[in-house]
Amino acid sequence: RGGVAAEAAFLARATELTPDPRHRGPRALAAARAQLDAGAPDEASELLAVAEACPLAELQEAQLPRLHARIAFARSRGSDTPPLLLDAARRLEPLDAGLARETYLDALGAAIFAGRLAGRSGVDQVAEATRRAPPGPQPPRTMDLLLDGLTTRFTDGYAAAVPPLRRALEALRNQDGTARDHLRWQWMACRIASELWEDEIWDELAIRHVRAAREAGALAVLPLALTYRSGTHVHAGEFAAAEALIQESDAITRSIGA
Repeated sequence: RGGVAAEAAFLARATELTPDPRHRGPRALAAARAQLDAGAPDEASELLAVAEACPLAELQEAQLPRLHARIAFARSRGSDTPPLLLDAARRLEPLDAGLARETYLDALGAAIFAGRLAGRSGVDQVAEATRRAPPGPQPPRTMDLLLDGLTTRFTDGYAAAVPPLRRALEALRNQDGTARDHLRWQWMACRIASELWEDEIWDELAIRHVRAAREAGALAVLPLALTYRSGTHVHAGEFAAAEALIQESDAITRSIGA
């Protein structure tokens, strides 16, 4: 009820108050995840160090490199992040196929950001690795539709990707846009909508993304949401509104040390 920052503070305090390392490790892992979503990558790193010092189950152990990679992406959006996420996804495959696919989607997003600087872990290479990954659950989750559509986009080309990407957009429009994972990936849906020339869907999803990120206090994703919302203003010729959102995005980015 209190938003992402309140959740992060609660879980961090729970970690501090837990003397048994068997319970402290998993709580530190959950707290690190929440701190990252709240836009506190430094605090997330400290909590990951606590988790690493505790005994963890195999699946929890495999989540550590994933969170390290997500922290790196939050800090820099750099070209070093895609291979880290790709390695984390492969490690998760035999343990949790669903979480592995989520990590592949993170890797694709990071490769999109890195662009031509991604080197040997660019969108083409990540998409090929994703194609070889275990299939998603049935019925597919929204993120599975996003992942399959983007994989098709970068392996088979634009025309082949239009139908699956449209299905992903429709799924996003027809569900609750406030869920934590949906917040993290909605910028990709805005990008997809713009590439499909679906301006109304882009506008709708961007408005929802900003509103949901604000309400949750999700500072890790709010700058992205503001940027994609500003893009709709630019296309409408509303430059003052776009500039205001870009300035807000820049201010938040500086405040969280990204």
